[in-house]
Amino acid sequence: MSDRLTFKHSGRQVVMPDVGGTLTEHHRRGVFYEAKMLRAIAKVGRTGVYVDVGANIGNHAAHLEMFCPSTK
Repeated sequence: MSDRLTFKHSGRQVVMPDVGGTLTEHHRRGVFYEAKMLRAIAKVGRTGVYVDVGANIGNHAAHLEMFCPSTK
């Protein structure tokens, strides 16, 4: 197992840690874990600060940073 996994999502390259399990299974398919919820958050389009409380490997934080109009 490599320590990083790279995939394309919405035309952008995403690099995540390869931790195995469910998260890696999603990333190998080119999707974020809990993608439906993350798309709903992005659709709101709010600017400002997004906080990923309880972050594990950064799945949600990476999506918020890359696909939401976050300012921090």
